[in-house]
Amino acid sequence: MSLSATLSPHVGDAAAHLVEGSCMWMAATSVFLVAVHVCCGKARYGWIKELQLAVCCMAGIHGATTTYLSAKEILEAWPVAMDMENTTQQERVVFLSTGYFLFDLLQLLVTQPHEILFILHHFIVTSYMMSSYVLGYGMISSLVMMCIGEVTSPLLNAWLVAKDLKKDYEAPRKFFDWLSPFFTIIYVFFRTIMGPPVTYWVVDGVLKSNKLGPLVRYSWSIMVTLGTLGSQAWSFKLVKGMMKRRKSQKKIA
Repeated sequence: MSLSATLSPHVGDAAAHLVEGSCMWMAATSVFLVAVHVCCGKARYGWIKELQLAVCCMAGIHGATTTYLSAKEILEAWPVAMDMENTTQQERVVFLSTGYFLFDLLQLLVTQPHEILFILHHFIVTSYMMSSYVLGYGMISSLVMMCIGEVTSPLLNAWLVAKDLKKDYEAPRKFFDWLSPFFTIIYVFFRTIMGPPVTYWVVDGVLKSNKLGPLVRYSWSIMVTLGTLGSQAWSFKLVKGMMKRRKSQKKIA
């Protein structure tokens, strides 16, 4: 049987699931967009800013959902081998998440085409997860990275929304000031303290695999390593911002 004949049912099934997932996240964002427009009508941000706020709300839900589902799959598959055969439930979780990333990638290309790093991140994540689906192995490795990566998403997106609204509303300003130190500590814990050893665990398992070809082993390892390195830049930025705000508050006091 030819390679194209082998992959064709996979590609067809994947396309159907991805369209379904993307439409679901699009519908959720539409609901948030209406809510944002009603609640923030006074500020008159314009449709692009309102869409970005709605996407943040949707992203927080995606993060909470996929963190729980990924952790559940990891525990059920324990002890984990990074090249283990995919399960149907793992594929469902990955399609749910990939549908989100594809929709978010589309809105980034429309509203923020200058955000090259975010666009590249979404492309890499999607490529990783879909390649594991086509191969039939290693999807658990993407779930491990998704779990450690998305666990901070609800707080991150709440922080981003509050940051955008704090100039125009008193409640978001107070919430931002309260949330910032807690969010920074939690983000640094998961991304800078927990992230590197988890990344090493994934990369070590992938590189030692006998089921995955050399191209897959090295490309996956590079992808997860780059993602973890990018998180360190965010950690540095958050800590720097927190220290700057603390100095400003001391001067005011």
